[in-house]
Amino acid sequence: MFDIVGFGVATLDVITEVEKFPLPGGKAKILSRENHGGGLTATALAAASKLGVSCWYGGALGENEISDQVRRILTG
Repeated sequence: MFDIVGFGVATLDVITEVEKFPLPGGKAKILSRENHGGGLTATALAAASKLGVSCWYGGALGENEISDQVRRILTG
């Protein structure tokens, strides 16, 4: 039994820091890059889980590296 069941979106947000925002068609040096879990449903379930609530995620994930990263974040 779970306290909260969530159906919706789980994403992988890629946060990239650059020296300056490039002009259209331009390039910018990447200073750092981090992957974080995102998506409204997954974020809400993660917050509830940190408060001690038992949660289950019922969204679709693929069979690829990005989906594998999202699975690791959700089960973390």
